Amino acid sequence: MTPAHYLQHLDSPPHDDPAQLDAFALLAGVPAFDLKASPFTVRASLLGLATGCAFTHHERRVRIPTTPESAPERPVWHHPDTLPVWEGGVLTEPKYFSFFQDAPLPSYNPNHRSKWRAHELLHAAVGFYYSPSQTRFDAYLGARLGELLPVVHWYGFDEIRRPRCPDHTHGDPPKHTCSRCEDLARGLEAGGVLPTASQDLALMQSALEHFDSELAAIQQELSTRRVVRTPHARLDASSDAIGYLHGHWPRQSAWSMGAWVEMFCARGEDYLDEPQAYATRICAQREALLTGSLTLSHQDYMRRRQRRVLQDFGARALRAAQHGEQGARTRVCALLQPLAARAQELLRPEATPHA
Repeated sequence: MTPAHYLQHLDSPPHDDPAQLDAFALLAGVPAFDLKASPFTVRASLLGLATGCAFTHHERRVRIPTTPESAPERPVWHHPDTLPVWEGGVLTEPKYFSFFQDAPLPSYNPNHRSKWRAHELLHAAVGFYYSPSQTRFDAYLGARLGELLPVVHWYGFDEIRRPRCPDHTHGDPPKHTCSRCEDLARGLEAGGVLPTASQDLALMQSALEHFDSELAAIQQELSTRRVVRTPHARLDASSDAIGYLHGHWPRQSAWSMGAWVEMFCARGEDYLDEPQAYATRICAQREALLTGSLTLSHQDYMRRRQRRVLQDFGARALRAAQHGEQGARTRVCALLQPLAARAQELLRPEATPHA
């Protein structure tokens, strides 16, 4: 399909009742205007919300400290621990340990620009890679694949028909937060500069090429088992994946991660255990983002959201149990079994979420 054909799909609203997006945003715990800045903000949000994704508030959530065996391999910032720290009235956290690709409930950080909401929801849509027998290189590939669609959306698809202030050109989102661009995105300021039709076409073409070039590099990595770098103007996806690996490999290979995936997750639903299968899923989600019929029902969202809440509780409980001895871990797993069973039950479309 050509870039022009993809753009034509934007002329048909992805949701029959746009007001419903307001209701789902409320249930997800984020401002509705953060999900409406551009047509592809709307579509990415709907795609992620279909998984039941909801947010926790960055400043109100107690973090679980890491154990020595699950701590990052390298320092992730200038503080000795991975826990957030208040600095100048802002709760700051380390870049490579502030986000987990496998997080059931991502964080809503009010200090971050509105683009992050659709980005996090796209992560929910693509799921994550995990295998109990994974190598470090497999984990690196999984990290790189997990960022592919969210990053291409950030720099490409999400700039199509997105209002910007006169100081920031389309196709190159400002590196740092621009308050006027944020006001335009959130509908707090009228007007702004929209891309022309030819600029939209160029943005779509560039985004598709970005996706395809990254995917080709990853496929080459899959076959050669060697790192292939494809640096772009603002990012190096390979370098970022290596940074994520150094931050998360100990956590991903810890007892708590394996126990959580086994008890609370479903292969093919939450995660893929083969890099090639994960790549196939991400390509399918790209097509869903660009051309899919995206609808939400309140019943399905609440069922899936409740499942994610249970998954989140299980992940946190198991990370806390990682601090105990084997007997304590066994007891925690036993206590979590009914919740894990309920999480698996909620996969069935006919399952009824608790009020």
